[in-house]
Amino acid sequence: MSVVFGQTDVTSRDFYSELGVARTGEPREIARGYRELAVRFHPDRRENNNSNDAFVKFQEGSEAYFYLSDPGSKSVYDRYGYYGLKKGLLGAQGQSAREYHNDPFRVCHEFFGGDQPFKALWEEAKGDNRRKSSIGNEDKAAPHHSTVAVTLEELMSGCEKQYRMTRKLVGASKTETRLFRVRIAAGTPTGTCYRFSGQGHEETGKSAGDVCLYLVEKPHPVFERIGKDLHLHINVSLLLAFSGFAISLPTLDGRQLSVNVINLVKPGSTKTIKGEGLPASGNGAKGDMIINFSIRWPNSVNADELSHIKSALKNSHNKWIEKMELPPSVVVQDLPR
Repeated sequence: MSVVFGQTDVTSRDFYSELGVARTGEPREIARGYRELAVRFHPDRRENNNSNDAFVKFQEGSEAYFYLSDPGSKSVYDRYGYYGLKKGLLGAQGQSAREYHNDPFRVCHEFFGGDQPFKALWEEAKGDNRRKSSIGNEDKAAPHHSTVAVTLEELMSGCEKQYRMTRKLVGASKTETRLFRVRIAAGTPTGTCYRFSGQGHEETGKSAGDVCLYLVEKPHPVFERIGKDLHLHINVSLLLAFSGFAISLPTLDGRQLSVNVINLVKPGSTKTIKGEGLPASGNGAKGDMIINFSIRWPNSVNADELSHIKSALKNSHNKWIEKMELPPSVVVQDLPR
């Protein structure tokens, strides 16, 4: 059986659109696009506190900048898109992409520089109290941001994670190590913030900052999560697309799911398996498993193969032509032989 499993590309990423720049944008334009995105969606902005949507945009924009700011990664992305980055394909000149560490705060830190990568915005906001008040709180130490990464398997049942940090204390070079336990419920959305108020770094004359841990998902070899649904991509041969097939799918809770595909598989078609997705956050029905199909077309056929294909489809040929949507005065005919 010729069936290939892989992560779906139904949410194909457009890095340039995410950063608000043209595909022909120069490095300085890409950097400016990321800067504007970080300023708008960084969790330090008050209106973004505990906002899943804002964090997801910040996370996606940071990943986009991580790849587009690296020539080798950019070459791979420009040639193959997001799929090429995840599959380790090579760019036009044989360049390889660097591996993303899945930490948007690290990207932001390296971009702005310093231990507090968002501090530059405070400097820019001097004298602009309205803008300054939207960025953070002068009376409180800057929050400590980081991520907690989980697998989809862990999100299926819920889990507990530990996060250890070195906390800066008031005084010369004083620090202490703290361990935080994060209980993650089944189906928790990406970007959920776990905030530990007053447990972060200390600064002279200010109250201690918060520790903000954001939930991120580790890449999965088969599934991609969209809401509470699980998507996967299956690439089938042309023969199976016509004849049908049976497949055995792994589930996140360790079962094997048998699925029969008996209808004609068309490019872009899907099959939904109800109730085999992730649990809803809180109460609610589970999501679905959605199979996205593509077809492996042959690169070429020889004369003998073409003869057999035409013979097999001869009785259906006229019916197929009649169903084609053609502009006025356009006629489809067989090639002369």
